Amino acid sequence: MEMIKRKIFSVSGLIIGLLILSQVANAQLDGSGIAPDFKLTDVKGADHQLYDYLDQGKVVILDFFAVWCSICQADAPYLGEVYDELGPEGTKQIEMLSLEADDATSDNQTINYALNFQSANPHINSTNQVPADYNVNFFPTYYVIAPDRSYTLILGRQGNMKTQMIEAIESAPTLRSVENDIRVMSYSKPKESICRNSFSPELRIQNYGKNDISALTIETWIDEQLVSSFPYAYLLKPYQYSDLSLPEISGLSSGWHKIDFKFVDVNGQEDGDPSNSLGGDFLMLHDGVQISVELTTDAYPKETSWKILEEGKMVAEGDAYTKGLTLDITDVCVEEKACYRLVIYDKYGDGISSGGIVVRFLDEIIGEIQASEFNADSSWVDFCVVPGSSGIDQHEKAELSFRVYPNPSNGKFKLILAGMAIPDGEVTVIDITGRQLFSTSLQRGQKILTIDLSDSDVGIYFVRLKTNNSLQTQRIIVDR
Repeated sequence: MEMIKRKIFSVSGLIIGLLILSQVANAQLDGSGIAPDFKLTDVKGADHQLYDYLDQGKVVILDFFAVWCSICQADAPYLGEVYDELGPEGTKQIEMLSLEADDATSDNQTINYALNFQSANPHINSTNQVPADYNVNFFPTYYVIAPDRSYTLILGRQGNMKTQMIEAIESAPTLRSVENDIRVMSYSKPKESICRNSFSPELRIQNYGKNDISALTIETWIDEQLVSSFPYAYLLKPYQYSDLSLPEISGLSSGWHKIDFKFVDVNGQEDGDPSNSLGGDFLMLHDGVQISVELTTDAYPKETSWKILEEGKMVAEGDAYTKGLTLDITDVCVEEKACYRLVIYDKYGDGISSGGIVVRFLDEIIGEIQASEFNADSSWVDFCVVPGSSGIDQHEKAELSFRVYPNPSNGKFKLILAGMAIPDGEVTVIDITGRQLFSTSLQRGQKILTIDLSDSDVGIYFVRLKTNNSLQTQRIIVDR
């Protein structure tokens, strides 16, 4: 089994995502792909088409705002500084379009907003479906769109926002000058680890040149050996992309391999830039086992990401989180009894304010980093795929285990302990945000303990048993 994002638990319930492979995709803004085009008319009657500006080589800033939004008002002077410095009256690098995304706002209100904040850039009130196309769900939302249709979401506010915006503008890719060029925009298989004997590569290719592409051949290379060729005969216009599933590959040995994609006969010519044919390492495990990585996000989920590494090679990763205070579970294929490193990252270097991340094998936590242990740009923990191995030396682990009965229950559980010698310890119960709901001391020799969560909401909780030389955790469910 490959790495699979399995479940997302939040206060709004269970969310299920479906991936559909298409022949040619014209994007929604979903964290990959290209910025969708639009044509809108501003409050002064002038038309603005996004791709027209991009084709002129300009970087375009999209400012999704609402006239009543206090944060938008606080940011407005800094947006004005960016426009004055880099816009038509400055270096002419950018165009900035401010899109009022509240349908209840009138043209006059939008005009007055621009006057009040002395905003000289175009303001658009009738935005149609554009905010939905850009997945705008809060104000303000800023995107920096590069001439090649790639984009950067800006998360900062006021001065920090201005700094991020200028950095994104300065680093934006320029218009392409290569005539016939295909690149691998991204690929999802085979990436990281696979618990199967075969797979079909899945990748997103993009026309990254000046000409329309009507024919090419995609070669798949494994460990520097050509294993398949796939003819592609659909029309791709410049910057348009296509999602593909290539022929199945089987017969590889268990272990690490390297995959590369190459493009030949691009419009009957050589690929104009072979260097952008992305590939990488992947781990194939014929007898692999499944662990789960459970990340509980804080209020700033887009800042958080994680990786599992084996001797520096990436076995799995998770990013692009959008829902705060949510438990996200990702299944990962690994080798039993092997050891790995879990690294959690924070984009802005201040860690996470709540929640945490755990690695679970056979319903036991074998690796864990809580919010209290993570207040920098990254933190890590080593773990081995052995039940009960979380953060302790296996030779020091006591002969102690516990089970919770019944599970699920209506909120009342019994913790039953077993072992040659039951030491002193502590039992705690936490919810998915890391908030402690229950705590009690375990007395030496005690074999049964009652846990009462009758006043708690329906959902998932975690029982921890901590002694001098072990930490064990089990998941329990309150269901009425």
